[in-house]
Amino acid sequence: MSFKRRTVLSVKALVSGARRRLEAEYGDVSVRGEISSITRAASGHYYLTLADDEAQIRAVFFRQYARFLAFNPTEGLEVVANGRLSVYEPRGDMQLIVDKLEPVGEGALAAAFERLKRELAAQGYFDADRKVPIPEQARTIGVVTSLAAAALFDTLRTLFKRQPGLHVIVSPTPVQGADAPPQIADALAAIDRVGCDVILLVRGGGSPEDLWAFNDEQVVKAIATCVTPVISGVGHEIDFTLADFTADLRAATPTAAAQAAVSDSREDRAMLRHFIARLTQAMERRLLDESQYLDDLVFQRDRAVLRRLREQKARTSELTKRLHRAQPARRTRRQRTELENLRGRMARAVATNVSRTAIHHEDLRRRLYLAIERQLTTHRRLHDARRRELEALSPVAVLARGYAIVRDPVTGRAVRRASDATVGSRLGIRLHAGSLEAKVEKVNDESAGES
Repeated sequence: MSFKRRTVLSVKALVSGARRRLEAEYGDVSVRGEISSITRAASGHYYLTLADDEAQIRAVFFRQYARFLAFNPTEGLEVVANGRLSVYEPRGDMQLIVDKLEPVGEGALAAAFERLKRELAAQGYFDADRKVPIPEQARTIGVVTSLAAAALFDTLRTLFKRQPGLHVIVSPTPVQGADAPPQIADALAAIDRVGCDVILLVRGGGSPEDLWAFNDEQVVKAIATCVTPVISGVGHEIDFTLADFTADLRAATPTAAAQAAVSDSREDRAMLRHFIARLTQAMERRLLDESQYLDDLVFQRDRAVLRRLREQKARTSELTKRLHRAQPARRTRRQRTELENLRGRMARAVATNVSRTAIHHEDLRRRLYLAIERQLTTHRRLHDARRRELEALSPVAVLARGYAIVRDPVTGRAVRRASDATVGSRLGIRLHAGSLEAKVEKVNDESAGES
C-alpha cells in the first residue's frame, strides 16, 4: 500500500500564500456597506468594520489616505470603500486596506446629520437658555478659520470697513477633512482664553462633505464651553451645520457674521449727528417756550401796573376833589407836593420793575444759549476724541510714522522674516503714500542662529 506524499506548509507560508493570492485577485476593489463600528487611533489610522445584511469584513484606513477625507465617518453611515484585500499575517485576519472612502449619496450624510443632531439636542447643547447675547460695542474680535480661506479675507475686509480701529486676532485651523474637527476645537479653546469680546467661526460655502467638520461633536462641545460669545458663519445662507445650532448667534455667511459682530462706524457717526440735531431742536423748542412764557409774564405784569396806575390815578383824583372842597390852602399844597412825590416814586418803581424784568429776560436767554453751546461743545469733543482714537488705531497712521508693509506680490502674504524671501524674488512695499516694488539682492537672516 502506497501513500501520496503531500507538501507540508508552515503557517507562515500558508497565510503568506493566501495573502498574495487575495492581493492578486482583489488588488483594486470597491466595497459598499454600512460602518458597523469604527475607531480612530492616536496615530490617525481608522479601524472599522463594513457590513451588510449577510456578511461583514474588517478594514483599515491608514492616516496617509484618511487625511484627505472630506467628512467625518461615523457608525451607521453607508459608504463605498475602495482599496485592496489582504491578510494581516500576525493574526491571520482578512481585511480590506482602504485608500478612499466616500458616503453613499447625500441621503446617508443627511441621516447621520439628523441622528447626531438629535443626540446633541438631547444633551442640551442647542438650548436657548445657555446662549449669551452678542455685545453691542465689540473692540476685540477673534476669528477662527483657515489662513488660506477666502472667508478670512471677506471677514477682515467687512470688519475693518465697518470699524477701522478694531483689534482682530486670528486663530488659524484647517476647516475641512477628517483632521479638522480636533484642530477647530483647539483653535476655539485657544482664542477663548485670549479674552476677546466675540469669536467668529467662519468658513466659505461647499458641499455637505466639505462642511462636515462643523457637524463634529468635538466642535459642538468646544463652542458650548466657550465663555466668549460665538457667532457662526459657515457656508451659504442655505447651509446649516450643528455648529450653527450651538453658537450664540448663527449668521448666513462669513460676511454676515462680521456685520453681526460690529456696528458700522459710519452709522454711529450718522446717529451721533442725529442725536445732536435732536438735542439742538429740543433746546430751541425749550428756548421758544421759555421766551413765550416770559413774554406772557411781562404782558401780565404790564397789565397789573397799568391797572394799579389807573387805580392810583382815580384815588388821587378823588383826594384832589376832596381837598378842593375843604379848601385848606397849606394842606392842599403839602398834599400836592406829596402827590407829586408819590407820582415820581410810582414812575421810578415802574421803570425799575420794567428794567429788572428786561434784565432777567435777557439773562434767561443768555443762560439758555450757553447751555446749548455747552451741550454742543461736549458732543463735538466726544466726536473729535473718537475720531482721533480711530485715526490713532488706523494702520495708515502706523505707516505715516515711517513703517511699511512688505508683501509677496504673488500670494499677497505679509513678509515678516528675512527667511521668508529669496534672492531674486520681488516684493511689494506699501508706504504711507504710494507703494514700491523691490527685488531682493541679499538675505540677512538674523534669526538663523537662534534655537
